[in-house]
Amino acid sequence: MRYFVSVFGLLLFFQIFFQSKLYATTVVEVLAVEYPPFTTSKVESNGVSFRLLKQRLEAVDQFQIKPLFLPPARLQQKIKQGDWCLSFYPAPVTDKTRFLALAEQQFKIGLYHKLNDPLINWTQLEELKGYRVALLRSDRSSQLYQRFIKSGLKPIFVDEISQGLRMLQMGRVEVALGDEHLKSYVWVELNNLEGIAFAETALFQTQIGVFVNQDCPIAQLM
Repeated sequence: MRYFVSVFGLLLFFQIFFQSKLYATTVVEVLAVEYPPFTTSKVESNGVSFRLLKQRLEAVDQFQIKPLFLPPARLQQKIKQGDWCLSFYPAPVTDKTRFLALAEQQFKIGLYHKLNDPLINWTQLEELKGYRVALLRSDRSSQLYQRFIKSGLKPIFVDEISQGLRMLQMGRVEVALGDEHLKSYVWVELNNLEGIAFAETALFQTQIGVFVNQDCPIAQLM
């Protein structure tokens, strides 16, 4: 009888052990940079993009996402080394990476100018030749960076999107890269953004989404 109880107890232990292994939660870091309202460490939800990602993964019990906010240069290094699974910071789209849209609505990416800039109504980027443009630090081989170079603009890297608008305010750059909604969310942080406007001509349109490393186990569930 004692032998039967011992064997039964051992079997029960292994069953619980393997079930706990099967359903163990894996923490997945999600790379991000400060870019309110989409990604920010300054609010509990970490921004709109993280909220949408959590909704997308609600049915995936074995993964828990963990925001990892780093300066752009550090993010680039992790992505180049393949040390990542999910990233809101742009990653080169290759056969091992893909972009996953988290919302259907599109929004414009373009340039902020001072209202008194005579070229605020430009239609061809080449019209801004010689302008200094503030943008988040990125790979110099990226399409957007090369587009600025070919059009004669002078890219100035910043580590936070609000820093670019601040430089525009202070006259250190002529234009700053951002999205059409950016001004509404960083106004409080910068106290006053009067005299700054988003150019009517957009550089491109995009969606809220996340870059996925296909070599990461969570990629098969998304």
